[in-house]
Amino acid sequence: VVGDRVFRFNSGERPYRLEAFTKTGQREDLALDAEGLATTLGDHFAMDARVIARALAAVDA
Repeated sequence: VVGDRVFRFNSGERPYRLEAFTKTGQREDLALDAEGLATTLGDHFAMDARVIARALAAVDA
């Protein structure tokens, strides 16, 4: 949850996207560029991009 919205990211789904959900369950897909993905996700979720990059590399291995 970021702000008042629920977000979901699934590294197994292509093209990469964030799914954003409103309180009423409406979904909005936000396209993400594979280039700089870890940084984008880190900024959005206030997480360390290096940790995200390692996690993405592990699931893609």
